[in-house]
Amino acid sequence: MKESRVVVSAYAKESGIRMDLATNAGALQLYTANHIAPHEGKDKVVYQSRAAFCLEPHSVPDAIHMEQFETPYVNPGEIKERVISYHFSIQA
Repeated sequence: MKESRVVVSAYAKESGIRMDLATNAGALQLYTANHIAPHEGKDKVVYQSRAAFCLEPHSVPDAIHMEQFETPYVNPGEIKERVISYHFSIQA
């Protein structure tokens, strides 16, 4: 199995929360909540557009047509393992 490594970190200065994402995936998709309408959440806080993000490790798009990248397909009898870990900490 291909080793995982930290590929991205995020830090919120206001709270001191840090998130490290480690994976052995070949690509990372970033969603930025651009088109989310205002939404009331926990404790009646209203979340606006771009108030959140999502990091999604996955295979390289169109990798099936590019020999330099791992194929996204799993053949019968083949075992593939994808490692994705999120580590949260408080940074002073």
